[in-house]
Amino acid sequence: MNSVLKKKLQFLGLMFMLLSCVENDDYAIPKIELDEPNITANTTISIIKNMYNGSLINFNEANNEGELIIEGYVVSNDEAGNFYKVLIIQDKAENPTAAIQIDIDVTALFALYKPGQKIYVKLNGLGMDEQNGVLHIGALHGGSVTRISAFNYKKHIKRSPILDSIIPKIITPSEFNDSYINMLIQLDNMQLRNEELGQPYGYANNSYTANRYLQNCEDNSFIILRNSGFSDFKNQLFPEGQGTIVGVLSKYNNDFQLFIRDTEDVKFYDERCETSVYMPIDPFNLPYTQNFEGDYIKGQSLRIDGWYTVNTSGGTKVFTLENVNNNLVAQAQAYGSGETIMETWLISPGIRIDAASKNPVLSFTSNDGYNNGDPLTVYISNNFSGVIDEASWNEISPFLSTGNSSGFGAEFKFSGEIDLSEYIGEVIYVGFKYSGGTNGITTTIQLDDFYVGEAINIKSEGPSENAVLVFPGGDFEDYNTFLAGLNSEGIQDYASQSAGNGLAESTGLNIKTGGATGNDYVFTAVGHGSLTDTYNTIHFYLKGTSNKSISINLYKTDGAYYRFNLGDVSDDKTIKASSSNQYGGVINTNEEWVLITLDLSEITDLNLTNTNSDFFALKIGKESTYNLYLDNFTIE
Repeated sequence: MNSVLKKKLQFLGLMFMLLSCVENDDYAIPKIELDEPNITANTTISIIKNMYNGSLINFNEANNEGELIIEGYVVSNDEAGNFYKVLIIQDKAENPTAAIQIDIDVTALFALYKPGQKIYVKLNGLGMDEQNGVLHIGALHGGSVTRISAFNYKKHIKRSPILDSIIPKIITPSEFNDSYINMLIQLDNMQLRNEELGQPYGYANNSYTANRYLQNCEDNSFIILRNSGFSDFKNQLFPEGQGTIVGVLSKYNNDFQLFIRDTEDVKFYDERCETSVYMPIDPFNLPYTQNFEGDYIKGQSLRIDGWYTVNTSGGTKVFTLENVNNNLVAQAQAYGSGETIMETWLISPGIRIDAASKNPVLSFTSNDGYNNGDPLTVYISNNFSGVIDEASWNEISPFLSTGNSSGFGAEFKFSGEIDLSEYIGEVIYVGFKYSGGTNGITTTIQLDDFYVGEAINIKSEGPSENAVLVFPGGDFEDYNTFLAGLNSEGIQDYASQSAGNGLAESTGLNIKTGGATGNDYVFTAVGHGSLTDTYNTIHFYLKGTSNKSISINLYKTDGAYYRFNLGDVSDDKTIKASSSNQYGGVINTNEEWVLITLDLSEITDLNLTNTNSDFFALKIGKESTYNLYLDNFTIE
């Protein structure tokens, strides 16, 4: 056999041997075997989190006895791009008690740190601080924490060969608290809210992170699902069914958020549920107030304990919470709803008008925007139990904001006080019904300042012979004395002394303007030292007309003030202090003098004596016509 043939046979034999080592052409990447590192955890995630007291923790200084080491199990996974340069671990694979985020300046961490991978973290040389409500571990950088560099992270993070199955902790959104942050959790009975059906996980046309809002079918609670604009699933349509979702719980300031690892974490295979479910609670006692300061997620249905909103025309649009100049209000609108017929209700919780109630009333404020018709009616029921059509509803006639066709009204309008004395001894429910549709009325309606309790505006018996002037010149007979008792701003030009037009044809003060450019201080009187230190009421007389009302400030010794809003005035009224200045209401006394009484029975800290500080201010609303006469401001 020649040498060439020998070499060919040797080569064929070698190839046969190599191929015989491969079974079924399976060229699988061999597993890398890990040894357990020679390292032992000497503290826990829970203990190090408890070290945090509001300022950066330097782990070099946190332990005087040597190195700090924690252990945990990886729950994050950046393979699909929804996590970025973070490694999130919890202390146990099942039923964890604490979890933490580690910031690392490396991508594709999934190649080394699979979910369930046990790791050890050597903390010396690292720090911990809070960012937007979440604790982070990272490299020390001056007075802050930053990502651990790609050159150093393996010095701090050691892998164990243990790869365990992570069992997510099953909770509901209503149970969220800070102890669950960074844990792998499972939420059952969840679905995408109605308003977002048909949307993808993210934004198809940009790389911004998208919020999707998921609602719980059991208690209507919500969670924000955060989906990265760099995730490889952002263009996939979000499933429209109902079911289970798994993810890592996080937080941004006050809002809890959920991050999935990939779409395998979303198993919405069941039929959608009806989310407008009535959740009865025990009736409230008087007084009951609701300013709609609930958990705000833009566009979500109103979710406040005991309140119920439901669409009764077969659609999905209901009352929502909306932020108006940093004030939350209840809102309904047919504009943009896609519903040709839209009927939706907002119903209060049960409110008990017990037998001992004195002068019980209902009041609220409202505003309208882009008005092309009036969609709101208001009702009271004493037998509502969750089904609107099975209850008896009595329509009432509050004053409602209307007519703002090119935008919203400048301020909310006061409803007036609706007498509830016929319901004494009963539990009532107040129903706000919005009726509109895209082919008809699309007006936006906003509600606020809901109140059921004792009447604030009741008639007074008037001043007694012991009453004295609130401020010098308070009867306007000696006008110079009155002017001398004002602060440096003086009095507005549209207010003046008016002889013969005061009470009993005496001298009074006339306020006459076609419209102030802003909510205006007409005058402010300072303390003057000649008043008694005990007081119960301030009285004054009022006559005339205005398209808006009056608000009065009474100043405390510390410079803060109480606010008294007159609202609608056609007869004598007694006013109690309110939480904010309001100018809603119309004044028309039919050319008769009416008595206004400010109830001071619960106030003890007015500035009566400090002549360098304000005491009494009278204000009017902007852009409105006033022609009023005022006289005899007294206190007793």
